[in-house]
Amino acid sequence: MRRRDVVLAVGAQGISRLWSIKRRMNIRHIIMPAFFLCSMTALAACGGGGSSLLGGGGSSCSPSSYSLQYPSTGGFTALGQINAASGCFSSAQVQTYASLAPITGLPYYQPGAVPLLYLGVNFSVNEYANGLPSLSITMPSTVTTTGHQFYLAHYTGTWTSVAGPVTASGATVSFPTSNGNTTFFANQTDEVALYRI
Repeated sequence: MRRRDVVLAVGAQGISRLWSIKRRMNIRHIIMPAFFLCSMTALAACGGGGSSLLGGGGSSCSPSSYSLQYPSTGGFTALGQINAASGCFSSAQVQTYASLAPITGLPYYQPGAVPLLYLGVNFSVNEYANGLPSLSITMPSTVTTTGHQFYLAHYTGTWTSVAGPVTASGATVSFPTSNGNTTFFANQTDEVALYRI
């Protein structure tokens, strides 16, 4: 049976037919290219990710703050600063994400609000910070800033507005560190959304 026939069999008779064909044809020739294509598409859609080593831990107890650099996407650039809740951060691997679509959750929705950018950060171990990172986001010229207010929402299973309103200075909006302790759980992406009203 040729590959073209396998695709037709799947479409016509469903997935169960595919598994019966498995004995006649090495299925990895179908699955591996599809997996690679999906993985590459996902990375391209979210603007990839930046990775760095947080450092600190041990007896040096450094750093107590850390600069986050998010990958550029859709003409947006973003920088952040995060502060340790107590003393210093550990030696964690840090991954940052930027996307025009949600990274981990549902899209942000509020009547009259326009979501513009989603940012994510992921630590390899639990980290405890003094609030969410402060952020400075530069928007592309296609985003109208005049007459608009900008906000941040934080995703924790549901979206909650956590910062704003702020007014853009040129094409840049800046949000201070939010108050209160925040736990970033190991290998779980924490996400915020920039939106305007």
